[in-house]
Amino acid sequence: MMKRRLQCRRSALWFALLVLGCGDSDGQQSNPMGAPGGAGMQSSAAGATPAAQAGTGAAGMSAAPAGSSAGAAGGTRAVPPPTAGGTPAAGSGGGSGASGAAGESSGGAGGMPPSSAGAGGTTAMPMSGAACDRACLTGWNDAYLMALIANDATKLKTAPNVKFTENGKTLMLGEGLWAVASELGSYRQDFAEVPAGQTAGFVSLRDERGDVLLAFRLKVVDGAVSEIETTVCRSGEATFFSPRSLMHKPLYDQEVPAGERMPRDEMIAIVDLYFEGIETSDGSKIPFDAGARRNENGSNTGSGMGLQNVAMFSYIDQIDRRYVLVDEERGNVLPWVLFQIPMGLGGSRTLHLAELFKVQSGKIMDIQAIMVNQPLGTPSGWE
Repeated sequence: MMKRRLQCRRSALWFALLVLGCGDSDGQQSNPMGAPGGAGMQSSAAGATPAAQAGTGAAGMSAAPAGSSAGAAGGTRAVPPPTAGGTPAAGSGGGSGASGAAGESSGGAGGMPPSSAGAGGTTAMPMSGAACDRACLTGWNDAYLMALIANDATKLKTAPNVKFTENGKTLMLGEGLWAVASELGSYRQDFAEVPAGQTAGFVSLRDERGDVLLAFRLKVVDGAVSEIETTVCRSGEATFFSPRSLMHKPLYDQEVPAGERMPRDEMIAIVDLYFEGIETSDGSKIPFDAGARRNENGSNTGSGMGLQNVAMFSYIDQIDRRYVLVDEERGNVLPWVLFQIPMGLGGSRTLHLAELFKVQSGKIMDIQAIMVNQPLGTPSGWE
């Protein structure tokens, strides 16, 4: 009788373990943080594909594919891309568009990029250029900024032939601001052109010398960053510098209604009227909205139809511009610009700008710029 009771207890215990997923014939393991509201955790050795794991969200059990993590209830967001050294590249947060509150992922140098599963199931994160969606691209911004503050470029997954410039100079990864950045500030704006695999951001931060403004652009191709372009400004390096007065502008996050969206070329043509007006000292054709404002390095430098008064910029001899990011969904246009100034109040110089425009209903609604003075003739590094 005693022997039969022991056998029953063993059978019940084995069945309970099987239901809990402690092990199966495929070698799959359950997620110890898979309780409702919890998030998955996984890791992979360099060059290996992370093992598949399962987690329980608020809506039930959802299995995460290789290299994915189960997010908390409250929405699904693509986890930022894997870092080269296996350090988690994801932040945390709740609600729609945020990663799982306890979610953590790490990928080895050759591991598969992670994805995240929210309360409703699993969503794989596409990683190749045009297939990388908006949340995915913003994740790359997260990963870049984390690597920057860590002073460790190996924490960002980059292509073998990655190109990196700072203020027009080609540098090695880890050089320049990357070597001295210490902490992020309170200001950040993110932008993306999903079809082109382009993402960018404006941020305030600090380094060993004090406050810094940074504009950056990343090109994402086949799950790795192939281009990094940055404009960096510190106190005394431009006419205006008030980084602590900058605040996030929701205007640049707002989608343009589908029926009002403009093709990429038309958006560029509208912004180009601004630069053409400066070149000709005639701003009468620049289509500013009556409520438009311009902010340069944290200082408001014009508003409304007064922005058409561009004759004050007659000291600018030539304007070179590249339209690196155009977001039709949100009406954002981001050119990297060189103002060639052979003679001016600040002396001869080339003013490097990352200048962001909000375009809607055929008008320029807002301008945000991060700029820095460089010696006259300093190229962009991307000619």
